[in-house]
Amino acid sequence: MENKTYTIESKKELQRKRDAIAMKKARALGFLPVKKENKIFRIEAGAIVTTYEAKSKDSAVEKYIKDAGYSTLEDAADVCGQTVEEFLSDITVTEVE
Repeated sequence: MENKTYTIESKKELQRKRDAIAMKKARALGFLPVKKENKIFRIEAGAIVTTYEAKSKDSAVEKYIKDAGYSTLEDAADVCGQTVEEFLSDITVTEVE
């Protein structure tokens, strides 16, 4: 049987992997809060200020458009008499920490 030698780095990496697996198991069993993949985004458009939970700024804008009753970004821009670029330039999207 061959002896394996581990460097300090590989031992640390192994421990990180074990810790990550243990954390996943603990979350799955309900011992730890579930890590959220989504972020909170604040959208400001004129006098309208609202927040959305989404994975990205683009998906937050999509939710904002859907809530306003439009099926696509192009539809929303068209109703406002703007190009998509003009429509998006009137919207400020910031991630809330």
